Amino acid sequence: MSMTSPSKDLVRLPLSKIKTIMKSSPDVENIGIDAAFCMSKAAELFVTYLTAQAYYKEDNRKTLEYSHLANIVNSDDDDILGFLQEIIPQKITIREYREIIAREKNTEKGGDETQV
Repeated sequence: MSMTSPSKDLVRLPLSKIKTIMKSSPDVENIGIDAAFCMSKAAELFVTYLTAQAYYKEDNRKTLEYSHLANIVNSDDDDILGFLQEIIPQKITIREYREIIAREKNTEKGGDETQV
């Protein structure tokens, strides 16, 4: 049995792109093909998990949208996907944003919370 590098046919994400992302870290200089392969498979499994969760939560819709992913990330009961809450936040309207800012300013001043 000989030790060979993993085949590019076994991954769906391009290894060159995975290596580029990994090299963007200042702590990383060289990346072996095996490490890139493992990261590619891990990313592939993660994306599959995330989309499957959104798909099932949205009653098996044919098309997944940003809002579906944001819903699954922000309503995660087990907090498995909690680390994505800042990356995939719920979209809000400008009116809601202004209300939030007004409440925060009012709270900082020590006043009562009021609607804008």
